[in-house]
Amino acid sequence: MAAKVTKDERIFSLILALVASRDGLTKQQILSTVHGYAAEYSTGKNAEALERKFERDKGEVRDMGVNIEILEPVGEAGTTHNQRYFISHRDYDLPETMRITPDEMTLLSLAGRAWQERSLMADARNGLMKLTALGVDADDSLVGVSPQISTGGRVVGIVSEALSTNGVLHFQYFKPGDDVPRARMAAPLGLLFWKGHWYMLAFDLLASGERTFLLDRMTTEPTIDESITHERPADDYAARLQRELEALEKQNEATIHLAPGSDARLRLTVKYGFLPDTGTIYVGYADEALLADELAGYGPEVKVIAPPSLITAVTSRLKTVVEMHKAVK
Repeated sequence: MAAKVTKDERIFSLILALVASRDGLTKQQILSTVHGYAAEYSTGKNAEALERKFERDKGEVRDMGVNIEILEPVGEAGTTHNQRYFISHRDYDLPETMRITPDEMTLLSLAGRAWQERSLMADARNGLMKLTALGVDADDSLVGVSPQISTGGRVVGIVSEALSTNGVLHFQYFKPGDDVPRARMAAPLGLLFWKGHWYMLAFDLLASGERTFLLDRMTTEPTIDESITHERPADDYAARLQRELEALEKQNEATIHLAPGSDARLRLTVKYGFLPDTGTIYVGYADEALLADELAGYGPEVKVIAPPSLITAVTSRLKTVVEMHKAVK
């Protein structure tokens, strides 16, 4: 049984065919030859469904900013059977003065794959598809390195709204070292995206003091308390929070040994700026629990040499995984 063709593959093949055709293609030619349509067309079944799929795909290509032009044969105005579809090189090609190298395409590809938010992910995907269809190749030397960026979704939106209205948030929060999440009541002061994570500096009304919260550790979506507000003194809280995190990063350094030829060595040397053949790396960190979570994910490929507290944290996580597997068995 042939592997199912994804929508992205089908649209990519459609773009390639329309760019490559000198005189354009009729609908029948497209459906009978283009990867993603041809297999269904050859069965002779569900012709109407296949045509609707083609119409939807044309719409998606146009939404990407690629103009599909239609040429009507002389004397056949108003009929669609012999219409020819094509993509003009004039509109589609990169400007003559613009060139993208394989290395630059690699970075664009990594950036496109990084976005996790649906709308941004779609925009990145569309842009990369257009470039690839132009024949721009990527250097594969960074295969396996895939950064991830999240816009934070609804939680960031709710925190931002509370910031703009001097609002107070209620949420459940899991603090490292606690056994269960606890209810928190806090007024946001600043919001910061730093090193791949969203942080909120807030005034904790229950603790009567400023606290820093990692949005990833909220176990419930925060809600805004409409009954109270908390005035914020004028200050650049996000900049202050970044300075504090950077200071913590400089104070805390982990010594980590990476197994030769391992996935951990490939990924972590690139991420933390060391040479790929480096067996031991030194990583500054602001949040020990976050680093422990990351390192534990590599299992035996990583060995923490120092500090002792990080060794304990990683070991604890690995023991938890072992116990969970025992329970499943």
